[in-house]
Amino acid sequence: MPKQLKTQTAGRFVEVTLKIAKKKFPLVSEALTAVLALAGQQVSLEKPRAAKVAVPARRPGRPKAAKSRRTSGEKKPASPETAALIRDLRAKAGLSQKALADKSGVSQNQISLLETGKQRLSPVLAKKLGRLFKTTL
Repeated sequence: MPKQLKTQTAGRFVEVTLKIAKKKFPLVSEALTAVLALAGQQVSLEKPRAAKVAVPARRPGRPKAAKSRRTSGEKKPASPETAALIRDLRAKAGLSQKALADKSGVSQNQISLLETGKQRLSPVLAKKLGRLFKTTL
């Protein structure tokens, strides 16, 4: 499977993540919407996020570029409050990280990263966990 396409099974659905050039997003999203409409499926497209830019290796003898501060387009750190909320809800439900991962269709490692605040909660996973715990995240 190409690096640009990632799939993840979530219950009876398959979640597909597709990496495309930002300038191609409108064209690709229009095409995907049309194809899925023909198949009788609705599509949920997220707007493009800040791109991770590959930086070429420095040439020998060139000075190192100064690091810039985070701009508004870059990812913000995970919320410690959200991490604690997920951990508390899971504990109150009497679920292990593995059991919660199985019920939500993600890996146990991802649940661990969410609970320690090392990974942000995606909107899709927030909805899944909200349904599981009968609350909103």
